[in-house]
Amino acid sequence: MDIRNQLISLWCVPIALVLFGLALINLAHFIPPLAPTLTPQEVADFFRQHSLGIRIGMVLFLFCGTLLAPITAVFAVLIKRIEGRASVLTYTQIITGTVALVLFIPPAICWSAAAYRPERALEDILLLNDLGWLFFIMIVPPGMLQVLVIALAILQDKRAQPLFPRWVAYLNIWAAILFIPGGLVTLFKTGPFAWNGLIAFWIPVAVFGAWWIVMFITCLKAIKRPEETPVRLAT
Repeated sequence: MDIRNQLISLWCVPIALVLFGLALINLAHFIPPLAPTLTPQEVADFFRQHSLGIRIGMVLFLFCGTLLAPITAVFAVLIKRIEGRASVLTYTQIITGTVALVLFIPPAICWSAAAYRPERALEDILLLNDLGWLFFIMIVPPGMLQVLVIALAILQDKRAQPLFPRWVAYLNIWAAILFIPGGLVTLFKTGPFAWNGLIAFWIPVAVFGAWWIVMFITCLKAIKRPEETPVRLAT
């Protein structure tokens, strides 16, 4: 089994995460997030001050999102090794991963548009900023299903030596649960459930980072393991 392409795809993840940090932190200055309670004037001043950095950062942001596409393929390949020919979870992984990646585009375009013409009316810049953050934080359902599919596949692996440890399945379930508050940010402007709050933003970001580290390490080990015949579930 030639695993070179899988390894190359997997190593796209740390590269993408480093570039994400560069785009959002160093160039766009979006971390920490702009508070939802900022006035139109304060939001407009921010985009005027960082206009060039935001536009460059969003170009990089889009390329980073594309770099994450190969990892969806890796997840699908590994899930198929567990499922065998009956590959419902495999195809669900591909679909949800693709949808999640596509949803990286709207926030980048909204923020770029706000910075592209900083002389816009204050309310227009505020609207574009709101759209950008809501797109960015609220796109949790596809990601939740994606990690739940991984968890379900791991729990269904009945071989003597499963491809992944079972605790990785529980980590994915826990991650899915902790992503839920991100989908609720449209209901809050202040507090821990706002888009810059502890529960809706900072905890999911920490969980997301830890999840990527665990999945990178465990996928690396899984890729290097010889293929085995999956065990069929009793019907």
